[in-house]
Amino acid sequence: MNKRSLGLVGVLMIACLIVSWFVFRQANQFIGTNAFNALPNASPVILRIGNTLGFSGKLNDSELWKSFVKLPVGKQIDSKVKIVDSLLVNNQTARSLFKGRPLFLSLNKVGKDEMSIQGTFGFESITELKMVKDILRTAIKHSHLSLEKKRYDGYPVWTILSPDKKPIVYLSFNHGVFIFSDHDIFIEQMIRQLIQKDLSNENIFKTLTLKSKQPRDVKIFLNHKKTNDLILMAFCGRFKKGISKTKHFAKVSELGVRIENHAIILDGISMEEATKRDLMSVLEGQKPMRSLMIRELPSSVSYASTVRLSSKDVFQSNYKRFLIKNHQYDKLHMRQMSVKKKYGFEPFEIFYHVLGRELGIIYTQSNRLDEQQNRFFWLDINNVSDSRKYMLGVAKKVEQIVGKDRFNADPLNYSLVNGKRLKVYRSPDRQFCGHVLGHLFGSVETKYYCFYKSFMLFASSPQALVNLVNQFNNSKKLVDTDLYQHYGATVNHYTSFSMFMRPRKFIPFWKDNIHRDTYKWLEVEDKTLMKFTAMGWSMYYDEGTLHHEGRLTFDPEFCDEPSKVWTVKLDAPYNGKIFTVEDHSIDSEYRILVQDEDNGFYMFSKDGVLLWKIPLDGPILGKVKMVDYYRNKKVQYLFNTSRSIYLLDKNGNNVDHYPVKLTNEAVTGLSLFSYDNGLQKRVFVPVQNKEIEVYSLTGDRIQGWSTQPLISNIVGPIQHFEVGKKDYIVYSDNEKTYMVDRRGRVRNDAIFYFKRSQQNPFFLEEDLPNLSSHIVTSSSDGMVYRLFFDGSLRHVEMVHMSNLHKFIPEDIDLDGKSEYIYVDHNKMSIYDKNGSLEHQKRLTLSKLNVVKVVHVSPNNLKLGILGDENREIHWLDEDGSEMSGFPLYGRYNFVTGRCGTDYNKLDLISGDENCNIFKYEVN
Repeated sequence: MNKRSLGLVGVLMIACLIVSWFVFRQANQFIGTNAFNALPNASPVILRIGNTLGFSGKLNDSELWKSFVKLPVGKQIDSKVKIVDSLLVNNQTARSLFKGRPLFLSLNKVGKDEMSIQGTFGFESITELKMVKDILRTAIKHSHLSLEKKRYDGYPVWTILSPDKKPIVYLSFNHGVFIFSDHDIFIEQMIRQLIQKDLSNENIFKTLTLKSKQPRDVKIFLNHKKTNDLILMAFCGRFKKGISKTKHFAKVSELGVRIENHAIILDGISMEEATKRDLMSVLEGQKPMRSLMIRELPSSVSYASTVRLSSKDVFQSNYKRFLIKNHQYDKLHMRQMSVKKKYGFEPFEIFYHVLGRELGIIYTQSNRLDEQQNRFFWLDINNVSDSRKYMLGVAKKVEQIVGKDRFNADPLNYSLVNGKRLKVYRSPDRQFCGHVLGHLFGSVETKYYCFYKSFMLFASSPQALVNLVNQFNNSKKLVDTDLYQHYGATVNHYTSFSMFMRPRKFIPFWKDNIHRDTYKWLEVEDKTLMKFTAMGWSMYYDEGTLHHEGRLTFDPEFCDEPSKVWTVKLDAPYNGKIFTVEDHSIDSEYRILVQDEDNGFYMFSKDGVLLWKIPLDGPILGKVKMVDYYRNKKVQYLFNTSRSIYLLDKNGNNVDHYPVKLTNEAVTGLSLFSYDNGLQKRVFVPVQNKEIEVYSLTGDRIQGWSTQPLISNIVGPIQHFEVGKKDYIVYSDNEKTYMVDRRGRVRNDAIFYFKRSQQNPFFLEEDLPNLSSHIVTSSSDGMVYRLFFDGSLRHVEMVHMSNLHKFIPEDIDLDGKSEYIYVDHNKMSIYDKNGSLEHQKRLTLSKLNVVKVVHVSPNNLKLGILGDENREIHWLDEDGSEMSGFPLYGRYNFVTGRCGTDYNKLDLISGDENCNIFKYEVN
């Protein structure tokens, strides 16, 4: 059986299906033997399922199980479950036999990378053997399986063969116990144990006394001297090495499992060796406490673990004892002494001086490109001022030893979202955690640190710390989320250790530590994995016993909140010019174009990989247009600065004849129009001196165009509409709007006298009854104007708006009728086309808002609003309700991107004031 098959339930069901009356015909009749002892000695994991029939029924009613069977392995198991269920449901004899009867299973490693499962099932009387015959005849008749018989030490062993004659399972009946396994070597071992009346399993776990008022569906017994053999099969890399060194976590454990519809609840105890060699003994003498850090954690964390110490002295003594007994102390001590010899300080002295009563690790999900940017070590400290002074003193000594060019002890200053400043310090030890606590914390780089409230935060870079503190300050708290509160209602908060993780957010950062096949399976089944929303675990030590409580939560309807998946740093601050574009060389993907304040122009892949960077002669005006310059189905990118028109290929190279130098400076972005079914293309550029320059796509100036006499330079974009086979080019100055033909001549005396809103374009409107096609826009005070192609003008009275309002006609509720959407300062309003208010929502916005309609899917539109002063991105429904997980942080602008037609995910890209561009994944 494959090591990742999770076949516990499958074997349970096979046990009922495969037992043949031939097995019992020559069996020795020993009734009442303890089936627990028949399992292979020293098995890493043993499970006791208290009610075989009830457990099967509970699984079939569980939403968790219904989702599990969608996985590849789950489908295989479910096919067996359905066969057995049909037997149990239709056979009253079977139901009476299996009802309330326990089944024992054990897991063992076979060879290098396989896991085997064994099972035992005991009978109480010879009469029960006769009852089983009717069940077995029916099972064999309908299973299309076959039996092959052999003997071991005189006892019959049967092999159940699949229709293609491959062994499925081996089974036998001895001393009143039915035994089975998917490997014949374990069948032989179990027969030997029954003959010898071996009580090894009973003796190993006899010290456990797990008690609970809650009934359990399954009990799990762990022999920790062997469990690592199984755990390590799913891991690789640094984490595998770390796990291998925690072999002595405890002597044995017993966990009780209760399966609910949307959760698995666990509680249990662990016992240590008398020698105090086990890791759990490190918590001896520590009084359980509530966590300080857990109250501060943002909801965006993917993993957090905390260790709480009521006594630092006891912890130091216990940890040293643990390391000595496991022959690890000398190596760690040598590393500490090496640091002291080289830099003049001992890491543990720093740790002991600044530590208060709590320490731990945090994982966020802000940069998949560099997993170190998501890992943080933190300490609760007694006194911030004293710790800052102490750490700075240590850093100054290091600076003197190695030189200021290699180590600068002066703090770095960074801006936070809330306007405050954050000081980030260079850590004197980049592997501080590993030097102090060994392999348990050694994966976190501690090159920099900062202070937040009563905590020291360590990370691999200053920007990682800035990102984390911004999340602390601005994100919803983890303890306020439903995910954590469900867990919190289950466990005791006074503990010595606790862990909380969101599997789907956390697992991607362990890609290099999870076995390749396992990770590949997780990636394929991402949608199912996402429904496992949270896992929490807590422990505390009491009189030689470690007490456990845990919960795995499952939600079949869960839609994960947006998460930041990568961050990249520009060479200069981001200036708000950001675009998503297509690339003909990649299928169903997108690229990201962005500009910085030094006019550097970048292209990134959707995964944040820099593809190229080129210099421009100024900031981009308007938008980037995609064109097929050579008419060969390859894309190029057209845009302008105030001085030039650029046309770039996908590699960032200028296309022939470009850039084109403008005669006059441009005042806004260019417009690209297609005439004659796309055979002719024209580029219109509004420039100084109240003019419009017109170019062909080859970069040649077009003669014969005449700009109407203007009162001011062009405001807003120039737009083109084709109605009734006629071209209408529309543009405005500060007082009038002009509707002209290809040469610039006014059509139908269509000059409209009103002060147009500079923030909003024209929209074509064709769906109003009793009105011909027309274009619609808003005036500077928010009034709706309808401009007809025959030169007539109508307006709709609206509530007064500021001249910075945003106006968008859109069928936001998808009822077939467009609405008028207004966003003005801190208010979002939706009107019908007659001017009647339908919805209104007040938000924390700003005067300058970026407003976009976001097509989440064909049947789902959102209104995206970025309030730049508050740096928040909102996604709203038509009634103003906000999508879960919003608002998100963003600055200046935002864009969206999607790969293909996957409507389960949409990417949102924005930036900040610290030269960063980042991507959120919205599910």
